[in-house]
Amino acid sequence: MGKANKKRKPQVYKNHFYTRPWFLWTLLCGVTVGLLVLIGLLLFLKPYKERAEEFDFASINDLEVASSVYDNAGREIGRIYTMNRRIVRLTDLPMHFIQAITAAEDSRFFEHEGVDYIGIMRAAILNALAGRTTQGASTITQQLARNAYDLMERSLKRKIVEAFLARRIEKEFTKSEILEMYLNRIYFGSGFYGVYAAAQGYFGKEPRDLTIDESALLVGLVKSPENLTPLRHPERAKNSRNNVLLRMKTEKMLHESDYLQFKARPVVLNPKVLKDSYVLQRVRAQVIQQVGFDKAMEGGFRIYTTIDQELQQRAQEALQEQLTKVENREEYGHETYAEFQERRDRGEAGRQNYLQGAALVIDNRSGRVRALVGGRDYEDSEFNRALQARRPAGTGFTTFVYGAAFEQGDHHPASLVLDEPIDARRVMVGGITGILGEWGVESNVNYHAGEITARQALLFSKIGSTVRLGEEIGLTRVLDFVRRFGIAMPAERYFNKLFVGQEPISLKEYCRAFTAFPNGGVIPEELTLVDRIEDAEGRLVYQLPPTPPLQRVTDEETAFQVHHSLRAALEEGTGSQAYLRYGLEDETAAGKTSTAYNFTDNWFIGYNADLTCGVWAGFDFPRGIYPGAFSNETVLPIWTAIMNEAYRRQPPGEILPPGTLTPAEMCRISGRPATDYCYEVIDAEGGQRIMNRTTYTEYLKPGQAVTGRCHVHTRESDLLFDREGSLAPWIATPLPYAATGATSVIPQAPVVEGIDPYAAVVVPVLAEAIQDDVTASDGTTVRKASVVRRATGGRDDYRVSLSPPEPLNFLESF
Repeated sequence: MGKANKKRKPQVYKNHFYTRPWFLWTLLCGVTVGLLVLIGLLLFLKPYKERAEEFDFASINDLEVASSVYDNAGREIGRIYTMNRRIVRLTDLPMHFIQAITAAEDSRFFEHEGVDYIGIMRAAILNALAGRTTQGASTITQQLARNAYDLMERSLKRKIVEAFLARRIEKEFTKSEILEMYLNRIYFGSGFYGVYAAAQGYFGKEPRDLTIDESALLVGLVKSPENLTPLRHPERAKNSRNNVLLRMKTEKMLHESDYLQFKARPVVLNPKVLKDSYVLQRVRAQVIQQVGFDKAMEGGFRIYTTIDQELQQRAQEALQEQLTKVENREEYGHETYAEFQERRDRGEAGRQNYLQGAALVIDNRSGRVRALVGGRDYEDSEFNRALQARRPAGTGFTTFVYGAAFEQGDHHPASLVLDEPIDARRVMVGGITGILGEWGVESNVNYHAGEITARQALLFSKIGSTVRLGEEIGLTRVLDFVRRFGIAMPAERYFNKLFVGQEPISLKEYCRAFTAFPNGGVIPEELTLVDRIEDAEGRLVYQLPPTPPLQRVTDEETAFQVHHSLRAALEEGTGSQAYLRYGLEDETAAGKTSTAYNFTDNWFIGYNADLTCGVWAGFDFPRGIYPGAFSNETVLPIWTAIMNEAYRRQPPGEILPPGTLTPAEMCRISGRPATDYCYEVIDAEGGQRIMNRTTYTEYLKPGQAVTGRCHVHTRESDLLFDREGSLAPWIATPLPYAATGATSVIPQAPVVEGIDPYAAVVVPVLAEAIQDDVTASDGTTVRKASVVRRATGGRDDYRVSLSPPEPLNFLESF
């Protein structure tokens, strides 16, 4: 009964939450919202996916390839490009480079399908912990998509299109193809696109020869190429390289010991081509002119230039070295190149106006440019001073005044001109009162010599003499002569200041005009830098004619008369420091110093039988270089260094006179026709004295003649030797009336009957009139002894030993 009265436990049924209505409703709503979100997301992503589908993969690997530029020996000297790039195959890269790029840029490259979702999550977490963006999640495929199709907008929309495009790329191409396209396209800084250009540009080597640390350095540049370039920021580049090495160690691609070894290495660059240059600038212009802009920009050409690489390098070095020396002079008071570089590196604003320079070397016959320096630093200024600048020509322009006079025929190098002070009002340079200066003599010490030959006036740049000669032949004749030589002279009114080089001229015009003198009166029609162009398949696109056309600007005789004077200008005139001080090795060279008024511009233009070289120095915004800055101190050393380099590699031939010119022996002391007594004694080493002929050969055109005789050397003296056999001083005393200005009367026939073998009567005779033999009236031949041209002052190898005659015994005679 008791049992029957016990309470029965209630039955409990478990009711799960997911069976409850509220959950079912929540789940339904969630799924509905999810589907709606998904549909919305798909609808949102649809236009981006469609945009990604629009990109044509046929152009994904269309790369503008740099055109290679070679010197005249076939050696690469640079590239011209919009983007400096050359294609390289993945198989030509070392494995450690591929490891470095994947470790640093996309460690899961070979696992994902274009978008690395794990990498995105990892980057999001790390960025959240850091409180800023420290990690990126773009894969190599996404970077390729971005670069290939210029998706550079910084927005979420761009990232979405990029992701869809990356997935398309992964389906279309293999991993190897993607990596190869990527490495040929990405930018490595300093103008280098693609791994080939970077390897060549920074290390001067083929990509397959890159070491592990070099590979890591290049890979480290990808994130911020210009901020990390080792050319300007070596420490930043080194830190970035070490981060890449650390990533390689983390990814088990490097052992700890190797990591520490490569991390400790310094950054060592061996650049093959670092930057653009004045040569490449001009080559680019000529290529565009020959093949058209569109084709030139496609690139891939092989361009063979006329440049001589060694000569080009020497010209650049010599110009930089010498202008630095000029800047270090005590009297130089302007900002130097080094000071400007420091100011620029500090980021201080302001234009550059340090001392600039230019040099140009051309082949005389073809006009091919062998070296071109347009300034001291192309990065500071792209203005090409060798081809584009026009500056006052300076006293070198007097060459054309004398050339115009010689061409006329009434004047020749032995013609007399007056070297006396001249009123400044006749020239209007630097003032309208007082006496015109003589800055052309290239010295602070000046003198006036009275009557001198045109040759002497030219080789010493006598301004007063030049102005008088220019006035005599006329401005019109000088202008016509100059224009024929290819120097631009607009049809304006000119004044006498033209004669002393106050009109502007370019270095290109100066050099081209001067080729007429070694060329016998002809000049090349144009100057050229490009010899031939081949396309990527080796087909000839352009070829310079083997014998470029020449144009005649003056007659052969005039050209040689000017050349002969310019040869003297370099030997004994204003350019003589080339031999005496700077060590010019070429004994056939000729040239002319050229200093502009107030020392604003310095030039030297000179040549040999093969090449003409011109050098200029001055400021882009004109001002005096320093007080007394003469061209034989500033630019002549540069010219000498360039010409010595050319001479050592290819000695030139002689410049010979045309057969139509008649040689005449002239005395360089008096400037008059020489006699057989034109000698002077000079002191030699060891206290010896040497007797030298004071003459030179002048060349005259048919119908030209010189009058008079040397009035300095007019009397023959005995040659007396002392007991040691050395030469006693030679006495060459003018006749008493010479100082009075009286004209000497020269006998036209012997004043002694018969033969006078002992010169009992002294009669000055022109040296060229001396005969070896004299035939007497009775038919006998008397040998005529010539005056000794050079005595040796006791040198044993020249001494003639004679036995002394027996002494006369006067007592026995009786």
